Amino acid sequence: MRKRLLCLLLCLALLLSIVPAVSAAEVSPEVSEEISLPMENILPANTIAVGGVVLRNGDYLASNASAAVRTKPSGGYAYWNNGILTLHNYRYTGAGYIYQGVGSKCSSVIYAENGFTLRLEGTNTLTNTKAGSDGITLESNGNVTINGGGTLQINADYGIYTTWSGNLILNNVKLKIQADGFGIRSDMDITATDSRLEIVCNDTGIVCYTLTLIDTTVVCHTPGYGLVTQGGQVYPNANVQVLYPRGGKIQPLTSVGGTTRWTVTDKDNQPAPVLYLGAPFKDVTRGSFYEDAVYIALVNGITTGTGGNAFSPAKACTRGEAVTFLWRALGNPTPDSTASKFSDTVPGRYYYNAMLWAVDNGVTVGTGGGRFSPNNTCTRAEIVTFLWRAAGKPAPISTKCPFRDVNAGSFYYEAMLWAVDYGITTGTSATTFSPNSPCSRAEVVTFLYRWMRGPAE
Repeated sequence: MRKRLLCLLLCLALLLSIVPAVSAAEVSPEVSEEISLPMENILPANTIAVGGVVLRNGDYLASNASAAVRTKPSGGYAYWNNGILTLHNYRYTGAGYIYQGVGSKCSSVIYAENGFTLRLEGTNTLTNTKAGSDGITLESNGNVTINGGGTLQINADYGIYTTWSGNLILNNVKLKIQADGFGIRSDMDITATDSRLEIVCNDTGIVCYTLTLIDTTVVCHTPGYGLVTQGGQVYPNANVQVLYPRGGKIQPLTSVGGTTRWTVTDKDNQPAPVLYLGAPFKDVTRGSFYEDAVYIALVNGITTGTGGNAFSPAKACTRGEAVTFLWRALGNPTPDSTASKFSDTVPGRYYYNAMLWAVDNGVTVGTGGGRFSPNNTCTRAEIVTFLWRAAGKPAPISTKCPFRDVNAGSFYYEAMLWAVDYGITTGTSATTFSPNSPCSRAEVVTFLYRWMRGPAE
């Protein structure tokens, strides 16, 4: 893409060099003429290039096929009709469509010169094997809208590129991009709603003018910038989750545990959730069951890790940490009490206000003998009980226990049934809950995340 920009500038310089000089008297001071260098029309009108094949209205293209057909293929296919490109379990691997860009030849699996809608059905994969290639390219006017509820995996040097006056609009899609360069680039704006974007690249994750995220998760793994907004604006709504892209061009507010925190506002200029664009925890495994829970806990101020860019997921969670995570997740409510009834708690410690609140609200009664035992390991039985009590002790739907290591008369019995009903836990096996086993920090934030997210469907 840098080559395209360089070539564009060279063309502009050449154009200016051959324009005859005009005296000031010959130019009206009230009129300013804008020079525009649109892309040459390469495709016939009302067509789009997919997998190296130009599709006209009503054309189907089977996965990895080299020619269009007029009847629906039995397997995966692409279908073009009236500005809508449908990918139905479509797969392509190859050099894509070769076209003449500004001064250089380029390649893209999907290439368009006018705005279009990409409808995703099922699971689709676009792999461009040509060096310097794109997955999806819009080289002219109009928006690219991607919707349909399906999944799209793009493997290319550059993921998605929209230029000139085209915005990128994502709605209810799962987009995965593996790129050598940037993941997504738009010269205009990007808006994503009810979507999940996963980008692994060696350059910038997302480049655009303004980025708007609504009920959307962005996961970006890159050694470069995660998000770069030329307009300096990121608009998340109250349910946005932006997870550990590194770098960025938004005003930093503070630094917490080695991770830089950026502050953002929503479209109405109201405070929005804190957006973290700092280094990820070095010990959180990509794709692990707890990954999203850990970074959502980070975004919401529930945890800042254990220091040194570490979260320590396998470390046993203490009772002090468990009630503190829960207290922070509920907004750090002010306790009614000002003094502890426990002999082993110290005012000013990180867990103190959380412990006071937990006692005031019946979340815990301590471990007996006038002790809270803040440094003791929190067991799996204890954490589900803390959550159940914080939720108001709701009656479980199930009456039959699926685990052979749980006694019906135990203090955590109803809490365990509720946690299973709610989708908070499925046990440590199909027949065991392991109530007395230590609950790791990864498990605690995962249980908390599943509770805050809502019941399993």
